[in-house]
Amino acid sequence: MKAPITTELGAIATAYDYGAGELSTSGALQPGLVYETTTIDYLNFLCYQGYNTSTIKVISKDVPHGFTCPKQSRVDLISNINYPSIAVFNLKGKQSRNITRTLTNVAGDGNTIYSLTIEASSSLTVAPDVAAPGADILAAWMDNDTEETLKRKESLKFNIISGASMSCPHINNMKAPITTELGATATAYDYGAGEIIISKDIPDGFTCPKESSVDLMSNINYPSIAVFNLTGKQSRTINRTLTNVAANGTTAYSLTIEAPSDLTIARSLGGYDIGSTAASHHILKSGAAEGENDGVYIVYMGAATADGSLKNEHAQLLSCVLKRRKNALVHSYEHGISGFSARLSAAEAQSIAKNPGVVSVFPNPVYQLHTTRSWDFLKYGTDVKIDLSPNSDSNSSTPGHDVIIGILDTGIWPESESFSDKGMGPIPSRWKGTCVDAPDFNSSNCNRKIIGARSYNGPDDDDDGLVNTPRDVNGHGTHVASTAAGIMVPGASYNGLASGTAKGGSPGSRIAVYRICTYNGCDGSSILAAFSDAIKDGVDILSLSLGSPASRIPDLKEDPIAIGAFHAVENGITVVCAAGNDGPSEKTVTNAAPWILTVASTTIDRKFESNVVFDGNKVIKGEAINFASIGISPVHPLIYAKSAKKADGNESEARNCYLDSLDGKKIKGKIVICDSDYDNGNSFIKMDEVQNSGGIGLVLVDDKTSGDASDYQEFPMTVISSKDAAEILSYVNSTK
Repeated sequence: MKAPITTELGAIATAYDYGAGELSTSGALQPGLVYETTTIDYLNFLCYQGYNTSTIKVISKDVPHGFTCPKQSRVDLISNINYPSIAVFNLKGKQSRNITRTLTNVAGDGNTIYSLTIEASSSLTVAPDVAAPGADILAAWMDNDTEETLKRKESLKFNIISGASMSCPHINNMKAPITTELGATATAYDYGAGEIIISKDIPDGFTCPKESSVDLMSNINYPSIAVFNLTGKQSRTINRTLTNVAANGTTAYSLTIEAPSDLTIARSLGGYDIGSTAASHHILKSGAAEGENDGVYIVYMGAATADGSLKNEHAQLLSCVLKRRKNALVHSYEHGISGFSARLSAAEAQSIAKNPGVVSVFPNPVYQLHTTRSWDFLKYGTDVKIDLSPNSDSNSSTPGHDVIIGILDTGIWPESESFSDKGMGPIPSRWKGTCVDAPDFNSSNCNRKIIGARSYNGPDDDDDGLVNTPRDVNGHGTHVASTAAGIMVPGASYNGLASGTAKGGSPGSRIAVYRICTYNGCDGSSILAAFSDAIKDGVDILSLSLGSPASRIPDLKEDPIAIGAFHAVENGITVVCAAGNDGPSEKTVTNAAPWILTVASTTIDRKFESNVVFDGNKVIKGEAINFASIGISPVHPLIYAKSAKKADGNESEARNCYLDSLDGKKIKGKIVICDSDYDNGNSFIKMDEVQNSGGIGLVLVDDKTSGDASDYQEFPMTVISSKDAAEILSYVNSTK
């Protein structure tokens, strides 16, 4: 790309601006240096998330012999997964941390010279040490370690290893005080502060607790309580056991728990008897814990068997569930993924979670589509006018004709010209999928382009009587499929705008459709079923433009997309997911598991302009799609919405053009300037308020939606930046 990437306000973007960056697909052919992320990196990531070695061996079929979780597999040490990006957790004050990355030179010329550049926030000091990985340090070693030499087996008293720094743990009874990296005496809250008391008193038969994830660390019997990953209105149960060692057995005690003001603590001391066992303090609950509502639960049991047969544990649990309730089963996952989804009571779910071979049991989530505008608000026509005259040779020789892209979405509209199979060769013989029949879809709708189509109704869909069909009744899935692999269609336009040739990223690729989303959303149990079938069918790539909202990002073991993607990648399938639509605020990226290629964009190489002309010939460039006939003459008056609030109204609500906030007498026949404070409502709602109150046009001030032009059809409306708004408001104030 020749021109530099810019922010919404026109400045050259930095690496930390929302959406900054550029994806160069040609660079993948000759990358030079590569980060070789391996299976071990992914397994270590699971360790950092709190999974123990035994559970990981259930989850993955590719665990190397002898693998164990790193000794220090805390979430804040996740920084050392071999990724180009670096995530550093819990860094406070003047603390420092060593981060290691390993690069492999795959350039044809072994003499290529590379330079190291690390871009970081201005508040961080980064000291790259490129010599560290190759700096061999000679140091003492274990006497009982031996090495074969050319002459004989020799004991290693010293060894050469690489590393940037070496440190020694603080041993009990050490006289010198523990210090920070800067030499000051450490406090209890400094990184690494503390001491290690070496003990050999580990009981025979000791094993890690069954559920030793980091968020269950809360139940270590300590006076203090640490609660991890608590969001929204979740709750969790914390247990503490106290023993009375006072000489007087009649001593009375009171319980005091200090916690942040935004936490509600419900203490349960019923039946507590000093000297016996302590009561449970019911503070937090999640997953299949007691008290959850009855409903559909997903039972995840790790990797499936290589031959597709049911694991013994899977078959036994499934048999027990079906004996209790004949219609309990929703889906059974047998290819790549082992598990099932079923209608269960909370007690049944809790009981199943305790069985050997069960990784997690969690309520069935419903995800949302990742669209640039919610389809609920797109109440206007969205038909695309196409000149059906494609070149007959434009797609037949396109590279990638044997690549099969699976689309998990709302289905497909097979009649679209983007899915013609003209000039395409035979379907790859490795394809094992199917094209299902439905009342409005049959096998003849598939061809050499759309080679497979499946559909999955969720429990709510069946209850609502929705047809189980691969046909797209929404538009999102068709759009995604054609964006990924649509053939070249010349003469495409949107009502005459943006005319040109429409084509997907890989026009010669095949498409396999997995319809998992309906008007009710994208059902989690259906998502896993589609992943399982896609692994069996033989797709090469899976594309998902859907996910959880950023406000409720689930734990990995309760996220159907993260679980399904892990097993797809384990079976050689690349999984590409949208990063969500809840930006540009911080911490709004979804589908960020390291085995997923997460894609986002906030820039585009064209704009749909709808300009504001004022003061004779001054032009402010706005962005929108509308087909209004307001014209440039006669001149229409402008008014700032804040000046048009109702007599008893709220100024902030009027300024943002909330419903029922504007005085119709003040805005009648005028173009209204509305603000758009963060989270203060959808632009179509603002449009309705202005239009219904008598306004003839709307200028929306919004820095968040640059590059994303909304279609306002016949109503004159445009979106401008706050920088340009200042100039218009100055003009409005000067002409009062």
